[in-house]
Amino acid sequence: MKIDLYEQAGLPTAVLRAAGVVLVFAVIWVPWFAYNHVPEAKLAPDMIEEARRVPDDTLLSELSNYDLYSLPPWADDRQLIDAAEKLLLGQIELPGFQAGTFALPLNAAAMASGPTMWQLFVHSLGLPRVLLDAYKVDGRAEFLRAAADYVVAYDAYENSGWRLGGYLWDDTWRRFVRNDHAVSARVPVLAEFWRLYRRSPDYRPEVAKAVFRMAARCSHLLTDPSHFTFATNHGVMQNLAACHLSLSFPTLPGVDGHCQLAFKRLDEQLSFFINDEGFILEHSPGYQGFGLRLIGIAFRYRTLQGLEIPGSWLRKYQAAQRVYAALRRPDGSLPVFGDTDGGSDGEGPLVAPVGDQGRAGRLAERAWSPEEAALLAPVAGYSLWWSGLDVWPDSRHLSQTMVTWSYFPGMGHKHADEMSLAVWARGTSWWTNVGYWSYDDPARDMAESWDGSNAPHLIGEPADSPRQTRLLYHGREGDLAAIDLERQSPGPYRTRRQVIHVGSGAWVVLDSSSGVEGGSTRTIWTTSPGVQLTEAGTSGAYNLTVRNSGQSLRAFFDGAPGTLRRTIEGSRMPFGGWSVTGWLIQPATAVIVERPADGSWTLAAWLLVDEPEFEPQLGTAAQMHRWTGAEDWEVVLPTSAGPVTLQRRQERINIGPTPDGRVLSLTLEAGPDVSQAKADLHNALAVVAEQYGTAYMSGQYRGKVTMVLLVALVLNVIVLRAARRYRPSWKPPLGLILASGWLLMSYYFIFVRAHLV
Repeated sequence: MKIDLYEQAGLPTAVLRAAGVVLVFAVIWVPWFAYNHVPEAKLAPDMIEEARRVPDDTLLSELSNYDLYSLPPWADDRQLIDAAEKLLLGQIELPGFQAGTFALPLNAAAMASGPTMWQLFVHSLGLPRVLLDAYKVDGRAEFLRAAADYVVAYDAYENSGWRLGGYLWDDTWRRFVRNDHAVSARVPVLAEFWRLYRRSPDYRPEVAKAVFRMAARCSHLLTDPSHFTFATNHGVMQNLAACHLSLSFPTLPGVDGHCQLAFKRLDEQLSFFINDEGFILEHSPGYQGFGLRLIGIAFRYRTLQGLEIPGSWLRKYQAAQRVYAALRRPDGSLPVFGDTDGGSDGEGPLVAPVGDQGRAGRLAERAWSPEEAALLAPVAGYSLWWSGLDVWPDSRHLSQTMVTWSYFPGMGHKHADEMSLAVWARGTSWWTNVGYWSYDDPARDMAESWDGSNAPHLIGEPADSPRQTRLLYHGREGDLAAIDLERQSPGPYRTRRQVIHVGSGAWVVLDSSSGVEGGSTRTIWTTSPGVQLTEAGTSGAYNLTVRNSGQSLRAFFDGAPGTLRRTIEGSRMPFGGWSVTGWLIQPATAVIVERPADGSWTLAAWLLVDEPEFEPQLGTAAQMHRWTGAEDWEVVLPTSAGPVTLQRRQERINIGPTPDGRVLSLTLEAGPDVSQAKADLHNALAVVAEQYGTAYMSGQYRGKVTMVLLVALVLNVIVLRAARRYRPSWKPPLGLILASGWLLMSYYFIFVRAHLV
């Protein structure tokens, strides 16, 4: 009887193949299950009972001020109480959110849906926070009881599955959505609820158990290195929440070392999160203030732990306060770059006063005013000029000009806005960028693009393209200040911007570009919503008027042959004419200037009407009298008293004669080489990324890979069966080839493609 050796080896071969298939799918899914699994803590009754006595109320009361999610501002206590009363009825009427309803018990369909910012609010325990705040104001026990019911329902919902959607934990099923912020923000709310509830006459053991189960889950997620969002302020919040958990729930198993872990990780983050110039490197003045508050909380937590504040931390913290003081205007607004709201920043961040012994006191308000009239941060990529600081805070005689070229890949809240500027004078933002556009709005990507800022850019240029901007020249002397920047994108395209500021109310901006034949460069100059822009009689001339005060500015735009201008307001296509103020997206007027991208220039000149530093006023349009290159040009500013000439010859800028007959001169300095300083920041981030970086955890991607490999596996089986029937001799080599190909495909999708998604 003839024995087929291949048939004889069939069973071991089949087992081996099956083991290989199982191993591949295990490599795909086991890390994802492990990443999303949160073990349930064992909670002893005596541990919870002891927590009703420790820590003392004084500590918990202080910690209640250090929340990690800011509720929408209340007009007054009555509005807060009304909102809480409606929550008792299941009705949601909260500032900043659409009206709606909710019901207990909570369910996955309701909790894992809705706009992103609503998800963040809900899973930060924003609803019980409203009830707790109302209870502290009104003292009605029903508010506290309702908060207790919500906590119990949330605990049951959270425990209903090993992985839930929405903003509950890290929703890695969808790309880019992480909710470490929500996990961190839950901790202060749980701690505050426990402070108010632990000695309440309505105390119920099942509520206490729900609180501690939720706290234990947060403890795991906040300290697990695979969940640590090291690159942004979210990681800072995770550290603060972990320490807050240890301070608030000292009897909870496993929290003893949370503060030490938090301070270790924060020390690693501070090597790149704040640079030596004092800038929090998240591309946003708004996050400068938020980051300051977070670091102040960290200082206070170290003191509560009996630890001294490291000198390197303190130096960066003090520098960051000086930066925020320079950014902040008397009305509380900030220059709009990146994710910054165009409204007021309130009273500004609370800060931690630090004594000589390296101990931080409780966070408190401080007065904010610029320490110097100029701030240059060539590493962080910012330049700021103030005029009129001797009369601070009288906005009628103040002006602020800020230019950015900040770009740190991997850090948060970046918009495509390098070389854009913000001009604020006499209490008005005359020229600004779009600001913090809602993540829920489909136009968010456009708001982050070049068209969301007044930066010059190539039409169609991607917002995420690799690029580099250099500070070529800068200078300030007396009433004259200037900065010269150049940005290089991939390929030959280069664009250059020069900003010249004269006195307190005159600006000239010169843009030029080269390298792309047939392309066009676009700049969108956007006003703030309170400014009305109308065309004047002269071509390229506009009047900007503040509707409620009558303040006005004259603007002129000129350019090389082929330059086109038009105005838009609240436009989605093309995108432009928008401003976010007080978190509201509002239409604003904008001037679009387009010109050929290769070898052309544009000129913008602005002057405040009745500007005493530069009387008399501009009459007809400003004109380019001579242009031989970016470092050799002459602009004529016609006035009723005669022409004023602004000229540049290499490193020298002159303007005059002024109304009193002077000629102002400024010698420009070359920008410093910051390549090593930026490389050090990048390397510091890379070191931390190497320590905490994890595999790509998208469940959606893993599901797609699983389907592709299953289809390929089925096709392999079909091909092998066909070969066995029609070409038996082909089956052994063909099986080896197909198996090898399937394994190589698996390797590519798991270990190569996963890092490119």
